[in-house]
Amino acid sequence: MVLAVPARAASPFIAEFVWGNGVPWVLAAPPASFPIPSNGMAQRELYEMAPQTATPQSTLGEHLGFQGASIAHDHTIPVPPGNHGEFSANWHVLVLLKNTGTCAGLVNPTAYFAAGPSGVSACLATNGVGGAPLTSVDNIEAAETAGMIVEFDTTVVFICPIQPAT
Repeated sequence: MVLAVPARAASPFIAEFVWGNGVPWVLAAPPASFPIPSNGMAQRELYEMAPQTATPQSTLGEHLGFQGASIAHDHTIPVPPGNHGEFSANWHVLVLLKNTGTCAGLVNPTAYFAAGPSGVSACLATNGVGGAPLTSVDNIEAAETAGMIVEFDTTVVFICPIQPAT
């Protein structure tokens, strides 16, 4: 798989893989202060959950609100129908958690941050209905409707482009 963005050492952009409609895309985030104010009507969801394959897309805890921590996770985004090229969006970051026991209570920000990196890592959503991977918004919505997962709203919104990973 070849990334179409410069390597991190040669560029201020941070490139990461994300799932979209079950296939990998590249999110190329320019450096910026967070959060970036944006029009709420223009926001698209960027979901973060447990790794969906043996290789996590990221191990950065900063994405989940914990500076300096290492938390393996993946990302899933909605891809506009018929889109096969690049597009940009105001990404609104939502963490997907298991809707069981104490994990369900982590939708409260106080409980979420009190759980710390290991507590949040143990509660990240692993799969959806019938064991389906959470690599598409359809699978995420089905798991939410079935009551299997809940969303933690990080309130983080950022602007950046995505492009196909191949």
